[in-house]
Amino acid sequence: MGLIGDAIKARRMKNPVDGTAQVVGSTQPPDSASSANVDLNLVVQAEGVPATSIEHTCMAPTKKWPLPGHTLPVTFDRPIRTG
Repeated sequence: MGLIGDAIKARRMKNPVDGTAQVVGSTQPPDSASSANVDLNLVVQAEGVPATSIEHTCMAPTKKWPLPGHTLPVTFDRPIRTG
């Protein structure tokens, strides 16, 4: 499981799919903390799901701070197709 989805959240998803999130932008880590909230701009994608830009906020350890260019594993709810 990845940054956005975990085992508990995945159980509540109607149609979970494993994919990747490319970090396009992120806030800077604080100098004096071991972890903090990070605001992320991501492009998520998975097999059969077109790349989609999203914004996400979460807690991250400063030693593993997500930076632009990083690729993260994620689990998200597959969008419902209409039309």
